[in-house]
Amino acid sequence: PWTALLLAGYQLCLYLMYVLTSRFLLASDATLFNLSMLTSDVYSALFAWRVRRQRLSRTYAAAFAATLSGVAIYSAQPAPVVE
Repeated sequence: PWTALLLAGYQLCLYLMYVLTSRFLLASDATLFNLSMLTSDVYSALFAWRVRRQRLSRTYAAAFAATLSGVAIYSAQPAPVVE
């Protein structure tokens, strides 16, 4: 019985994620969505560092900095105008 409930909960979460993602992208930009997804990774890394006492690798910091700089460069350009 627990396995069926866990599977149903997982499927409900996936359904809600896809529905809410499409609604979010209608109202906002994909860059903001990617940045919010990246923020969840930062929270998990901070959790691993503070709670589980794991050491973060320098590669993660470099990848995070590269992603943020890419988002900043992308956002600095004006949006393309379709004529």
